[in-house]
Amino acid sequence: MPAIRALEFFCGIGGLHYGLLLSQSSSDPASNEPAVAREDACTVVEAYDINHVTNAIYTHNFGVRPEQKAIEKLTVKELDAFKANLWLLSPPCQPFTRVGKRLDDQDPRSKGLLHLISLIPKLSHPPTHLLLENVVNFETSQSRNKLVSMLTRENYEFEEWILSPLQFGIPNDRKRYYLTARKKVTDDESGDASVKLSDPRPVDDKSAEMTKDELINVPLNLKMEWPHPVRPLDALSSYLDSHLNGQIGGSTPHMPASTLIGSETTDSPNSNSKRKNEATDVDALKIPEAFVNKRKFISDGYVVGPADKKSACFTKAYGHHGIGAGSFLQTKGFDVPKNLDDPSAAVETYGLRFFSPMEVARLHGFPVKESQADSESVGKEKGKEFTFPADSTLIQRYRVLGNSLNVVVVAGLLKYAVFGGK
Repeated sequence: MPAIRALEFFCGIGGLHYGLLLSQSSSDPASNEPAVAREDACTVVEAYDINHVTNAIYTHNFGVRPEQKAIEKLTVKELDAFKANLWLLSPPCQPFTRVGKRLDDQDPRSKGLLHLISLIPKLSHPPTHLLLENVVNFETSQSRNKLVSMLTRENYEFEEWILSPLQFGIPNDRKRYYLTARKKVTDDESGDASVKLSDPRPVDDKSAEMTKDELINVPLNLKMEWPHPVRPLDALSSYLDSHLNGQIGGSTPHMPASTLIGSETTDSPNSNSKRKNEATDVDALKIPEAFVNKRKFISDGYVVGPADKKSACFTKAYGHHGIGAGSFLQTKGFDVPKNLDDPSAAVETYGLRFFSPMEVARLHGFPVKESQADSESVGKEKGKEFTFPADSTLIQRYRVLGNSLNVVVVAGLLKYAVFGGK
């Protein structure tokens, strides 16, 4: 296909951007060779988000600031001017989460997505390729029905997926819904023809009679398996910070002790000594007494060791609100039978701590230094290594990561399902 010109909607901290770069790299996803992005392969021509915290982090890493404008205010003229052939979307998940009110298309936070759905048929330069990410439950929503109805009318072929990073060799269980789409191109149209997706979707016989505002009955055909090569599943030890200031559990075969601070999170050489809330300081990762005193027990599924090959989904509440927002890391007591009935005692006995923000970022596939999993990194070659700006707080880092996505999963979908890679 021609050079990629991408629009990134609801961009957050740039997970879609990193995924795009990785999808255009020269490495085989199943190999351990470093990923080297082709600089001329793709350009994100504009990114949009209204969150000033995530926009600051995006700017810190990419050197360009997202347009802080409500997406529902965008016009046909504005979008056509970019002549973008790829749209990347990660709209707000709150209208669809199982713990929320599930207001779906009636939720004000759905306005941006619904507006984009309405604009595509009006564009002189509509996207030829599209990827959308959201939470599980989106697949049963009216917003999904409106999206796939529009795609069907506008001659797109698409696939819908429920996938977890575990299926891509990453020890983190974060199931998400994805939609990948390509516009069909006829033989008499100019330009490169799009490769047709498998399993053309049946639609209701009456679809030809539908107006542009009516829904088409497009059966849900979720793909739950990833059919392409991936690397072997890593242990969590490959994703841990190797240099933390201070100790909780002392030195172990899986997590060596060190008096150095690693996983540099800022460009300032003096920032580590100045910041009390530094994310790589082990004291900041201790689980506070008040955090566990309200709980009668800690679920065994939320306590993992460095040798384990699975961790729970990290949400935006991780590190500051309740238990069940992500895994705790065990740092000692590996020879002690696990008893989590007394949370306070368990924290001390097993040296439980939070995963650091940079560890969570690695598990989300972001290109972070000091990781044995750097075979998936695009950062060093492109100057797009992921770090946090010095003025972002620990809670902000957890929140934005909890609202983010998995870069490696996005890259795989773009490479194989959207662009038709082999």
